[in-house]
Amino acid sequence: MKIQSLSVKYSTRNICIQDVEFNNGLSLLVGVSGVGKTQILDAICDIKQIALGEAVNAFSWDITFSLNDDIYQWIGEFGGVEIDALTRVKNFFKESTSNKNSDSYIIREDLFINNEKVIQRQLDQIIFDNKETVKLPQNESCVSLLKQEKKIKPVNQAFQKIKLITTQDERPLSNIALATNLVNEISSFDALRDLPSTNHHILEKLYLCQNLFDFEFDEIKEAYIEIFPFVTDLDIVKTELNLSNPDGAVINQFMFRIKEDGVQNWIYQEEMSSGMKKVLFHIAYLTLSPKGTIFLIDEFENGFGVNCIDAISHWIMNPALKYQFIITSHHPYIINAVPSRRWKIVTRHHSIIQAYEATDYLDSSHHEAFIKLINLPIYKLGASANIDK
Repeated sequence: MKIQSLSVKYSTRNICIQDVEFNNGLSLLVGVSGVGKTQILDAICDIKQIALGEAVNAFSWDITFSLNDDIYQWIGEFGGVEIDALTRVKNFFKESTSNKNSDSYIIREDLFINNEKVIQRQLDQIIFDNKETVKLPQNESCVSLLKQEKKIKPVNQAFQKIKLITTQDERPLSNIALATNLVNEISSFDALRDLPSTNHHILEKLYLCQNLFDFEFDEIKEAYIEIFPFVTDLDIVKTELNLSNPDGAVINQFMFRIKEDGVQNWIYQEEMSSGMKKVLFHIAYLTLSPKGTIFLIDEFENGFGVNCIDAISHWIMNPALKYQFIITSHHPYIINAVPSRRWKIVTRHHSIIQAYEATDYLDSSHHEAFIKLINLPIYKLGASANIDK
């Protein structure tokens, strides 16, 4: 799956994201603080959650994407309901920051495949493949409700492959997993290609890779050591937690540790710098995620030194990976490292957020491209498209 374009509106917040287009490989969202770069990532996360069955209050969307050589357009709108204080607090712990509420209901929804309308929905009436369906819940999208249908299943599965990489992935408590099926799964993997499609936490995938595919794990280890040459060894450890579980399943925690040159003891994950943790997680995601994954990374530079930025930037610009990356950054080193044809200049005029192709405002020369960028009126002022180029 590759997202081609996106428009959304949050009615209660009076925020409108208009016609943002993305590259097939890497799109770098640039712009001054507060123009809406993070909100674009949030909007993609909200659409993902709608595809997986959640309701997003007072939200409308129009997304176009390619999948298996077909072009899809998915349009929809949720009505608005009043959000209470408790729900607002709960939303802080959700994947994105918008208002989610199960009482919101879908007003309309359409899905086109190669310009052919497959789903037409108005309130409680749903027409799928030219046939009216039985009454279905109004607070859940058709992409979720009809996910077992042949034409809809690949769409639902594709949205599951959208991954927002956050610092929460690095926290020990996020790496806890039930181990009910772990032994069975270890014996069921015939090849490394089977591992990315599982829903395990990324450290659990690394643990399985370490124990099943020595050669591939050594490649991951070598890539990590190449960035941090003082590291001599890398290991993923599984710890059984002494916690009661009504299902009787064992609860494991997965963490990684390293050895450094001249240091006798292992250094565990919680003792490392943010950059050293982030690098391993990025390498693992890029190695052990299924093809078609879309990675969303906000403030890409956070925690990275120059040595990390060089290596990871090189990886994410590699077209052989078959992934799509949508990232944000303010860092001149990163922006200069990415060709300007991949930049999207994000601007905001009142409640309207838009993104423009940098090549419409900059010449093809990459020399001092960042300096040219930050001196553009459209960058500095967040102005609308009527600014002279």
